[in-house]
Amino acid sequence: VQQFRDDRDAALDSYNQALSRFNDIGSLLGQANLKQSLGKLYVQSGNEEAVKRGFKTLDEAMTLYQSIGDKVGQANIYIFLSQMLASTGQMPQAVELGEKGLELALQFAPNHPSTAGLKAYVAQLKEMNHNQSK
Repeated sequence: VQQFRDDRDAALDSYNQALSRFNDIGSLLGQANLKQSLGKLYVQSGNEEAVKRGFKTLDEAMTLYQSIGDKVGQANIYIFLSQMLASTGQMPQAVELGEKGLELALQFAPNHPSTAGLKAYVAQLKEMNHNQSK
């Protein structure tokens, strides 16, 4: 809620408190989810140092998700990064990560409406990439 209200400092404090608790109880999924949220918050801040920290934190989350086999978390990170890259015009990389997210989504939710939306998103990225490279 704090993040959606654009109270970044309070959100960071809450995320860090929760991360500490998940570390204390040894919940890898909880740690990964919190690191994903923190990473996104940092990346979306626009501050160069925070963005670097955000990518590092997202990488840590991805490593945790991979270690526990959580494909949903991995897909969410790929999709987020794809969106960030697309927003800055880095279409080939955006397509690559969008496809990775879609590949995972097809494994755990092939018939879900979100997966259909992701297919459309990746198709749109490919078209934009094609048009950009002309």
